[in-house]
Amino acid sequence: MDQAAFFFIITLSKLIIMKRFFLDNKQYLLIIAAVIAAFIFRNLFISEAKSTVQSEIKSNTAPSGQSDEELGILHVVEVAPRFPGCEDLSTIDEKKKCADQKMLQYLYGHITYPQYAKDHGIEGRCVVTFVVETDGSISEAKILKDIGGGCGEASLNIVNSMNQMPQRWIPGTQKGKAVRVRFNLPVSFKLKPIEEEEVK
Repeated sequence: MDQAAFFFIITLSKLIIMKRFFLDNKQYLLIIAAVIAAFIFRNLFISEAKSTVQSEIKSNTAPSGQSDEELGILHVVEVAPRFPGCEDLSTIDEKKKCADQKMLQYLYGHITYPQYAKDHGIEGRCVVTFVVETDGSISEAKILKDIGGGCGEASLNIVNSMNQMPQRWIPGTQKGKAVRVRFNLPVSFKLKPIEEEEVK
C-alpha cells in the first residue's frame, strides 16, 4: 500500500467517525464522494504519467537494452544532421532549409499510401525515429508513432530506403566532430479529395 492510499483510508475513516457532526446527510455524502473522486483521479493521473515516462524511456532505448546516452547517441547537437543535396549553399541555415525541402520531396515522391489505409480512410501522422551515424548512414530505425493501416510500416520502409540513395545524410557535428544523432521524422498521410483524384 502506498502512502496516498494509506492517507485515503485514514481520511475516509475519520469522515465516517465524524458523520454525527453533519446535520445534513446529503452534505455528508457529497464530501465522501469528493474524497473518493479525488483519490481515483490521482491514481489515474499517476498511472498515465508512469505510462508516458516508460514509453519515452522505451523509445530511446536500443534493442540491446542500452540507452542512447550509453551508446553515445546525442539528441541535441551544435549542427544537426541533414538530408543530402544542398552542400553547395553557403550558410548552415540555407543548407538546412534546402535539405528539409529535398527530404520532403524524397519522402512524398517515393512513399506508397497503403491500400488498406486508403480503403478505410486512415489519415494522420506517423513518426519514425532513427540514428544518423557518423558516416551519414541510417541505423536503428523504428516506428515511434503509428496511425495503423500499414502507414507505420510504409514510413519505416521509406526511412530505411535512404541507405540506398546515391548520397548519404550529412552527419551532425559537435565541437567540429561528426557524432551519432537521433532524428525523429514525422510522415503525414492525407487522402486527396475524390474530385482531385478523378482529375489525375
